[in-house]
Amino acid sequence: MKRKSSIRELEILIKKIIHSVLLIWFFGFCILSNSKAQLPVITSNGGGDTAYISINENTTSITTVIASGGTAPITYYKSGGNDNGIFTLISATGVLTISSPNYENPLDAPDHDNTYVVVVRAQDALSMTDTQTIIVTILDVNDAPNINSSGGGYTATINVNEGTTAVTTVTAIDEDAGSTVTFNISGGEDADKFTIEANTGDLTIVAQDFEKLTDLFGNNTYKVRIYATDNGGLTDYQIITVNIVNVDESPDPPRDLFIISQNKSNILKWTASAGGGITGYRIYRSEDSVIFNLYNTVGGAITEYSDNNLINDKFYFYRIKAWNGSSESVFSNTDGSTPDEDQISHYMHFDGTMIILLLTTPTSSWQLIFLEPSRLSAG
Repeated sequence: MKRKSSIRELEILIKKIIHSVLLIWFFGFCILSNSKAQLPVITSNGGGDTAYISINENTTSITTVIASGGTAPITYYKSGGNDNGIFTLISATGVLTISSPNYENPLDAPDHDNTYVVVVRAQDALSMTDTQTIIVTILDVNDAPNINSSGGGYTATINVNEGTTAVTTVTAIDEDAGSTVTFNISGGEDADKFTIEANTGDLTIVAQDFEKLTDLFGNNTYKVRIYATDNGGLTDYQIITVNIVNVDESPDPPRDLFIISQNKSNILKWTASAGGGITGYRIYRSEDSVIFNLYNTVGGAITEYSDNNLINDKFYFYRIKAWNGSSESVFSNTDGSTPDEDQISHYMHFDGTMIILLLTTPTSSWQLIFLEPSRLSAG
């Protein structure tokens, strides 16, 4: 009877042990399951350990990293990747951006193949984490041309001498391989005054006269808008302001004026102006060598003039200017002489260092040379 009681007690003990083990396993399973359910899990971009994303070059937005589960709040971090430094991840929102990648100038490591890698981490309030490797592929797109001449930018100012036509050569760069850029005029207050060569960008203007204004606002400032267009239809533009510069248009003066004096007349002779384009010579006369008045004008091919009906024994001074149809030259040298009733011809010339006086009669002649005082002392 005692043996049966012992067996019964053993059976009861074994059942208690088995029941306890089952309870421990059950509660352990529930705890473990609940713990797993609370881990943060990255679910964006298909979830998983790796996500692949493609974006166009020159853009910055990539994705928003999202995680579910875990204990709030969830915070996002970068935690590795070859190109970690090129990416920006906002911890509170999971917004992931990249520093505007250029397909033609890849910066990814290590092989510069326009594939950028970053590892992101989602972390909850209990420091439980999940990670995902994001691989971003950069896609090539058509880049707009960029005008880089005359300082680049949307405006440029250029000074051009009046009477000339060349303004500048407009140039543009396009990063796309094999792309061609053409140029055209489209707008600007004075667009009708300009011409541009489509393929070379050579910009010209109708030759302007500073004294004859033809620009819209009458201030010798001409504006035109130039467009550069690539073969994909993208454009850039630049507004060019051209300032017309006044230039000295006066001709060279005549040279070596000298006078031969005769009875009641002075014969003026001079050397023609250099450079050509002379339409006439203007003869100025003075009786006191101070005030010179315009006395007469002769044609541009003439280098001699006879001033008649003068008063004998009275001194007359002369200067000459060249005239090209729009401007006068400066004065020639000054020369003077006295008509003589004895018909003694006088030729007097002063070159700044000496005076040469030539006296001529029908039977004889004299040449007198007067040195400038400093040269006399030096000699």
